[in-house]
Amino acid sequence: MMNTQPPSSSRVPSILVADDTLANLRLLTSLLSKQGYRVRPVSDGSLALSSCRMDPPDLILLDIMMPGLSGYDVCAQLKADARMRDIPIIFISALSEVFDKIKAFEVGGVDYISKPLQAEEVLARARAHLRIRELQINLEEKNAHLEREIAERQETEQRFRTVFEESPLGVALMGLDYRILKTNAAFRQIFGYSEEEIHALTFAELCHLKEHDNTLLALERLAQYPTATVKIEKQFPKKNGTPIWVRMTFSCLIHADNGVRYFIGIVDDITERRQSENLLRKLKKAIETTEVGITITDQHGNIEYVNPADARMHGYTVQELSGQRSNIFSPPYQRQEGWSLSGDTQAEPNWKRERINLRKDGTEFPVRLISNVIKAPDGALEGMVTVCEDITEYKNAERLIQESEQRYRSIFENATVGIFQAGRDGKFLTVNPALASILGYLAPQELVESITNIAEQVYVEPQHWYDITSLLEVIQETPNIETRCRCKDGREIIVNLNLWAIRDESENVTYFEGFIEDITEKKRTEEALSKREGYLAALIEIQRALLASESEIPYQEVLELLGAVSHSSRISIFTNHYAPDRRTLATLQAEWCDERTDSGAEDDAIQPLIYDAAMPNWYQELDQGNLVNVTRDLFPPVERAIFEGRGTYAVLLLPLMVSGVFTGFLGFEQCVEEHAWELSEISLLQAAAAAMSLAQERQLSEQRVQQHAVALQKANERLKTMYDIGQAITSQLKLDSVLDTIARSTAGLLGTDTGAILLLDEASQTLHIRGSYGLSEHIVKHTHDRLGESIAGRVALTGEPLIINDLPNDSHFYNPAAANEGLLACASVPLIAKDRIIGTLDVHSKTDRNAFGEDQVYFLHMLARQAAIAIENARLYDEVHTAYQDVKVLNERLQLSNTKLAQQQSEILRQSEHLRLTNTELAVTLDHLKTTQQELIQSEKMAALGQLVAGIAHEINTPLGAIRSAVGSISHALTQTLAELLPFFKTLPEEHADGFFALLDIALQKDTTITAKERRQLRKNVLDFLEAHEVSDAHKTADILVDLGVYQGLDAFIALLKDERHLQILNVAYDIAGVQESANIISTATDRASKVVFALKTYAHYDQSAEMVSSNLASGLETVLTLYNNQMKHGVEIRRNYRKLPPVLCYPDELNQVWTNLIHNALQAMKNRGVLTITIQQEGDEAMVAITDTGEGISDAIREKIFDPFFTTKPPGEGSGLGLDIVRKIIEKHQGRIEVKSQPGETTFRVFLPMRVSQNIDHY
Repeated sequence: MMNTQPPSSSRVPSILVADDTLANLRLLTSLLSKQGYRVRPVSDGSLALSSCRMDPPDLILLDIMMPGLSGYDVCAQLKADARMRDIPIIFISALSEVFDKIKAFEVGGVDYISKPLQAEEVLARARAHLRIRELQINLEEKNAHLEREIAERQETEQRFRTVFEESPLGVALMGLDYRILKTNAAFRQIFGYSEEEIHALTFAELCHLKEHDNTLLALERLAQYPTATVKIEKQFPKKNGTPIWVRMTFSCLIHADNGVRYFIGIVDDITERRQSENLLRKLKKAIETTEVGITITDQHGNIEYVNPADARMHGYTVQELSGQRSNIFSPPYQRQEGWSLSGDTQAEPNWKRERINLRKDGTEFPVRLISNVIKAPDGALEGMVTVCEDITEYKNAERLIQESEQRYRSIFENATVGIFQAGRDGKFLTVNPALASILGYLAPQELVESITNIAEQVYVEPQHWYDITSLLEVIQETPNIETRCRCKDGREIIVNLNLWAIRDESENVTYFEGFIEDITEKKRTEEALSKREGYLAALIEIQRALLASESEIPYQEVLELLGAVSHSSRISIFTNHYAPDRRTLATLQAEWCDERTDSGAEDDAIQPLIYDAAMPNWYQELDQGNLVNVTRDLFPPVERAIFEGRGTYAVLLLPLMVSGVFTGFLGFEQCVEEHAWELSEISLLQAAAAAMSLAQERQLSEQRVQQHAVALQKANERLKTMYDIGQAITSQLKLDSVLDTIARSTAGLLGTDTGAILLLDEASQTLHIRGSYGLSEHIVKHTHDRLGESIAGRVALTGEPLIINDLPNDSHFYNPAAANEGLLACASVPLIAKDRIIGTLDVHSKTDRNAFGEDQVYFLHMLARQAAIAIENARLYDEVHTAYQDVKVLNERLQLSNTKLAQQQSEILRQSEHLRLTNTELAVTLDHLKTTQQELIQSEKMAALGQLVAGIAHEINTPLGAIRSAVGSISHALTQTLAELLPFFKTLPEEHADGFFALLDIALQKDTTITAKERRQLRKNVLDFLEAHEVSDAHKTADILVDLGVYQGLDAFIALLKDERHLQILNVAYDIAGVQESANIISTATDRASKVVFALKTYAHYDQSAEMVSSNLASGLETVLTLYNNQMKHGVEIRRNYRKLPPVLCYPDELNQVWTNLIHNALQAMKNRGVLTITIQQEGDEAMVAITDTGEGISDAIREKIFDPFFTTKPPGEGSGLGLDIVRKIIEKHQGRIEVKSQPGETTFRVFLPMRVSQNIDHY
């Protein structure tokens, strides 16, 4: 049986238990607490380290497999700390390999217990290591004690060795012949001789004694009676002749044979005492002549002595007062009859008081009394001496001072500035209401009571207060000082402080007084004005720089001017342009950073800045001309990823707009604090952005002027070129050649990226591209524009030319195909032949959204007229040539058809026989392929399962250990509790029965999710309550109550807790509740093990049937996640985005292999550390499952190969290279598809499966 006796030491050992499995943590806590140990449970390594550093325990039980820091990591850090390296650590784990145990001992563990746990083993090992620890500590303490004793003895010997020299009394050693043998410094100093001089003298010579002096006779008698002592008080001369009074005490140093060996004399210079006695005589004379009354009474209150001044003060003679009762001076209403001193009287020294005394003539007057008790040498009370002072004049002056103080108090209470008095200890003595209001307190008293250290609690810079008060120790008053104070609510304010020191009569500082005036608003106004002036000056310089620039805009100079005034950490200017894929990009033109901020110019995320990838939300605002002003807590997710990496706390983005078009932005970043820009700053910075926009517009206008000049020159060249083109196209008669030549020549003439001839099909009323230049084959083949429904269709219908600039944003003619082609602008004119529209001539730009104007259309019209003539000529030629060719071909075909007919009949017969044989071979091969593939899938599944076995074993061993330990606890509790229960209820007082069952009810429903930190706080609260109600054994009682979950409503149990048997009652309730808790642990552990076993059984199932079944995709994914739980629980966060989805017709076992391979690859890519996101949703008529990991990603070089058979990036022996190939084939078997998208830090595999309601699938 387990030993249930508490630890033998009077001090209760503390044990820290660290385990991430809640069932094990509860079990160990319950098991050890019942043995009387103080148990501190924690659920991870970081909490274990924090708890140990706060209060080192006596023993640590440490699990190895924990989230974050493992048990090995925690042990290594503890052993590196001098305070905690000696704490014994016992590892507890389901890992049972020899390697794990060796590693545990190598990092500093003293023992290793394998799960499942045995209660007796845990207790025995814990008790053994605690005992070893206790013995080790005791040994260290005994060694330290011995070292202290040796040091004390050496110190004592040294003291005794030096006491002779260092004694304040003179000590001399003399021979029996009175020769001085040895003296200490004090002895020589008393008589004024050096050591050499005094050792040459006898005692008689030193003291100038005659032969028969009484002192020498006394020493002779001492030699006869060596156990006696001789004391002499006499005046002797010093070496210089000065007389001194000394008290000498002589004794003998005796031989072992009781013979006298030496005289030892101790000499005390009592010259000052003699002088004091003389002084006392003089003081008596002074008392007789002083003007202050002095009275001495005996212990019964009778006057023994009164000086003349006291008698005169009360109108009596000294003789009249002698022997009177002291209450003769008291008015009748104050007089106490029969008053006397007694042994219980506890009058304090210098007992001061003020009262009214009575003169002989009956008049009353105020006096100040100071009394002191007179005690005999044995401590007995002999009387009292009282000094009496007439304070009539003082009281009159005090009244005048009170009136003055009332006036000061009125000023103090009603002043609008803060007034205060502060002690040298850093506390407020008094404050007025204005100061309390300034600092945010409701009343002066609250401020005085709340502030215990003015420097630390009120001043933002505590050293400021220390410097000022230190300075006031030297000077009288400081000038007005500007400083910052902290209010009750944490606000900081700026104040003017005027402080001076109050000194006592000795010019020592006693306390400080001062005024405080809140000048925060004043300073803010001044700062705002100063800031605005700085901005305006910067704006003027910016305008000057922009106007002075003739070519390039001086971006860097502008940023440096803004950086000097805006208090930003980083300022950037970006200008917009378009990527080849027509996405809007921004390029960094210039950047400015303060000395504390690193440059962001090399940041790949912004060079270039792709709006829809890096800041899509802010781009929408900027594109509409709106500014962006946000702090980090409001960053959208995409923008947060970019700007947090740049160390940014706040962002202000101002759009640069030219003619209403967003051309770039001016960006301000704050990288020191989370500070949003104020509206006043933003308006001034917007002015700077507007100035830059105007500069850009001016630059753009100059560029357009130059472009117009170039256009005129180009127009002349075009006229000449058009003539050449006309000659070329009219000289050709073949239609296809004519159309391609027209398209190519038109694009070359106008400098466009494409050219196209669209001809009208009269029958279908649609336009088709018949000649093109610069367009993709897909566009050429698939363009079929109906009349009126496109740009060309509108032109062909109306006969009017049409220009569409900024084509992607045109609401009428936006075309996805054109957008994919990258077409930004289009110009189209009709082709007219014989007053009939036969098509259109179109040109496009892929680089300029505003490429076309009237001049381009003019030349396009001219080309269209020549093109129409050439097309008609070519058509006529084609018609004639085609008719001739058709007749010729028909004749040749007729001759060949008769010959081929006979050959085909014989070939058909031969092919039929070959086809029959091939079909038979294919059927056999297909059956073999199906069998091989099923075996391969099952083999891969079993291989994956083998990799999971170690983790699954740990997942099952952990709950089994908890079950075994819980069963042991239940068995022990029932054995012990049932035996004690009947006697307990028989002796339980009736008045405590309800309280006992109420405790039990609370314990059975207690919250088991509280943390160790919460438990410590609850225990402290309960302990404070118990100590306040004087409950015995408060610490043990608090521990049991918190374990029971009883930490509220304790007033209802106070009667039970005050019962002398309350610990027994609580322990019985705790044991009964422990059975319930152990049962809960078994239930939780059983559910956990069942879940793992069910997942394992489901995964390993192999369905050989060829029939699809309806299955829930989420269930299959959860089965795989359960099997991977051990690999993921310490470093992988799982995010489930499951949308409601009906069951899907599929092969569930094969899909489980898909999920296994994808999840296994994801975990390996993340090295079991990161975020795994699983999404299930319906997209159209397909079910989509996405698995995303945060690993390093798949490079572009291998992305196209990952689905190839036997392709792997793993080392030899670690992968077959068939996993993703099997995945692809299983998905294709379901008529589905798989997609992969990867970039550094994120890889996503998306599986699409048809949403079927019945089987309709071809098997392979």
